[in-house]
Amino acid sequence: PGTGSSPAPLEQSYTFHTPGSVGEPTPAPDAAATVFAHQTEAEAPKWAGCNVTHVGEGHEGVPIRLAAVIGEFHNVLMDQCLEDARLSAAAMGCEFTDVTWVPGTYEAPLVVRGFLQRGDVDAVVVIGYIEAGSTLHGEEMGATCSPIFKALELEYSKPVGMGVIGPGATAEQAAKRVAYAGNATRAAIRLARHLKAAASERACPQGATIWPRALPVGSAAGGAAASGSSPLWWRSATPLTAPFDAREGVGPLGGGRSRAVPVVARAARQEHALQLAQLAMRRLAPGAARNARA
Repeated sequence: PGTGSSPAPLEQSYTFHTPGSVGEPTPAPDAAATVFAHQTEAEAPKWAGCNVTHVGEGHEGVPIRLAAVIGEFHNVLMDQCLEDARLSAAAMGCEFTDVTWVPGTYEAPLVVRGFLQRGDVDAVVVIGYIEAGSTLHGEEMGATCSPIFKALELEYSKPVGMGVIGPGATAEQAAKRVAYAGNATRAAIRLARHLKAAASERACPQGATIWPRALPVGSAAGGAAASGSSPLWWRSATPLTAPFDAREGVGPLGGGRSRAVPVVARAARQEHALQLAQLAMRRLAPGAARNARA
């Protein structure tokens, strides 16, 4: 392992790397020498009709908020792994906002789940060491925890980086694999950036027409011509081809149409959902009153 800010080499067949560099093949700027077949002049035409991307590509500047869950066993080795993860995150413009030490890998899943439930955490990195022993306890631990971490990742749609050395690694093998923590951190950051970009694209697809603050037909703002129509049918104000928020009185509370100001689409989606919920409550209220009288 490295000392201070020196590199922690990862034993692998193709090359060595330092904390914070990109260990796996990636189109990141600091790995410009890495070329895939689809990027070559000879092979590129084969993929002309296909959108070929690498996870996180084009979103290198997106900040990711990380949490680490790390085992207390073998604390000297774990300190080295945590530093490798920290340096790797910093090299990608990110940082750990939370680090929680747990007795061992078995105790990590509940803490990982807690972090994934938080809105201020984008990804979690699990760091640990399951050593070789005289029984199969380590193998059972790895076989139990690994699928749990993956299930949590899928449940919450947030990356869980696996920086666990082993199971079955000797102390000598573990010492050469400190950079597994950095690899797990880089992978989690790239995937988190990819997911954020995908969520943004779903919220506002490129070239899509988006309407700000839909008005419920039959409301005062919707106009008398729409009276008698289904209250869950919506008429929209001026369409845009960008994320929006209507700031000049458009909507049931403001009444009337106006120019929409491009900002973030999330606020408009949230307001639309709130309007639907309020409308549903008004529809249910008479029935609830009748049931109460009965």
